[in-house]
Amino acid sequence: MSGGASVRVAPRGLATAVEVAEEVGVVIRPERSLRPPLRRLPRPTPLALEEHHAAVDRKRDDQHDDQELEHVSTVAPGSTYAVGVKDFVVYTALRLLLFLATAAVVMGAWRLITGELSQTASFVCLIASFLFSGIVALKLLEPQRARFARRVEDRASAAASKLDELRSKED
Repeated sequence: MSGGASVRVAPRGLATAVEVAEEVGVVIRPERSLRPPLRRLPRPTPLALEEHHAAVDRKRDDQHDDQELEHVSTVAPGSTYAVGVKDFVVYTALRLLLFLATAAVVMGAWRLITGELSQTASFVCLIASFLFSGIVALKLLEPQRARFARRVEDRASAAASKLDELRSKED
């Protein structure tokens, strides 16, 4: 089988042999094919792909909008949700303000004592300010922290009771 000799298969068994060979991954090229040539689909252009992606995005957005309409708000008109957030914002803002004030005092004192404020000294001053403001906040911001903690505890107990109520309904 050298020199370009080819193997001929009987026409009746050619289609079967080609199908078997295709299934096992062997490539057979007879002198003339009994199958019609495969039509090649045109390659998608970048514009066609962009249009397809845009259509998918629109459909996803529409489904998302429909889903949003199905969800009912769980915040009642007389809810204390904003008050709970307000307590968190007030406590956090006071804690940040206390830290910044402490940092200004510590850095100012360092500069007065040493006459300069390097990057290393600034870092040390910030660490000291963080620790000092935390200790001061324990005593100074006690009422705000207690109010915030009470709101969190009330919401957690309300959620737990609602969960227990839902579980009892399932049973």
